Amino acid sequence: MDSQKTDEKSGLVVPVLLLTIGVGWLLTNLGFVPKVEWAWSLGLIAGGALMLVIRGINKGSIVIGPFLIFCGLLSIVRQAGMIDWEVEFPCLVIAMGALLLIAKISNLPSGVEGE
Repeated sequence: MDSQKTDEKSGLVVPVLLLTIGVGWLLTNLGFVPKVEWAWSLGLIAGGALMLVIRGINKGSIVIGPFLIFCGLLSIVRQAGMIDWEVEFPCLVIAMGALLLIAKISNLPSGVEGE
């Protein structure tokens, strides 16, 4: 990926995170969504999405990006009282294993410069 394009995309990280966290916080304070630690949960989701946008789809980002998104979503679901830790953690382990397997068997680029 072109260095200038990467710099432009990485400059979006802080504004997008702030917008995402602020919207979640506002929706909670207005009573539209359950009480959730939005800074943590939406930060994970936004971080995962931005990983895919900034780094593109490669063997590393296909593991880290979706995993962070899944972590954030499960965090919201747990905090809303729909699942417990006993369900969340095994789901995260399964997700990591599946994503690592996808990265291993895929024909995606490695994501490491020069390879």
